[in-house]
Amino acid sequence: MSRHLLDIAQLERRTLDYLLDRGEYWLDPAHAEVGRTRLIGRGVALLFYENSTRTRCSFELAARRLGADVLNLDIEHSAVEKGESIVDTGTTLAAMGISHFVIRHGSEGVPAELASALPSGSSVLNAGEAHVAHPTQALLDALTLRRSFGQLEGLRIAIIGDIRHSRVAASAISIFRRLGVGEIRLAGPRPLLPDNTPEGTQMSDRRDEALAEVDVVMALRIQRERMARTTTPDPEDYREHWGLEEADLARLAPEARLMHPGPVNRGVEISDELADGPRSLIREQVRNGVAMRMAVLEWLDEENRNGQ
Repeated sequence: MSRHLLDIAQLERRTLDYLLDRGEYWLDPAHAEVGRTRLIGRGVALLFYENSTRTRCSFELAARRLGADVLNLDIEHSAVEKGESIVDTGTTLAAMGISHFVIRHGSEGVPAELASALPSGSSVLNAGEAHVAHPTQALLDALTLRRSFGQLEGLRIAIIGDIRHSRVAASAISIFRRLGVGEIRLAGPRPLLPDNTPEGTQMSDRRDEALAEVDVVMALRIQRERMARTTTPDPEDYREHWGLEEADLARLAPEARLMHPGPVNRGVEISDELADGPRSLIREQVRNGVAMRMAVLEWLDEENRNGQ
């Protein structure tokens, strides 16, 4: 039997709390030496079929800090370019001793396909799947908010931008609901909103209504790679009507914080002043991502060892 992390929805509340606690644990520099022994002798493969900086680098740092052997597969120069399937790539690497597979892919269902084909004791970590899921981003965002506010219960959170095409939004909605967030507001231009309002959220194409008195604003970039060219919003028009500026702070709750999963298109989704200002948690999100991914790798490894 193998344990994988494909979607936040698969995790029980007690597991979410455990992982957040372990993320907190790994943020403490005093535990650095302990970490170096956790995954000694284990192989972690990074299979990124889409571009990434934050997620790929933080997974690599997380695996190395836990003592794992890390294989960062260069997709463009691998047998994938010759037509090799994801299943054949995965089983080949498993035969070489890889036990953990971190995968990002633009097609829905690929992480699950890989998970179903790997030998017992292997684990797949979904590092971003099409528009549907990005579970470790949701975990690190939850950890960031818990550290900033003390808890997530009762918070009012607005997610602003391209909700329709965002895997970050999909996983954020799932984890925020599970952790007792008070309100989840989704807002953006009508073409960038889902056809149906996700359960447990409020959805609007009115900017001021979405921002009013919220505790957290999470700005999202426009996912141009998942849109037809004819439907891509004009950046200047988007900035004028939806870009977050200094004046927006007056609409928020007094101690409100700003987030963005990155990469940030400065001057489009959010101004330099806000991205780098005292209300911003963007750098904390990046910092917390390494610790949170250490927690997930450690948890999956323990689960699979205990299950064998």
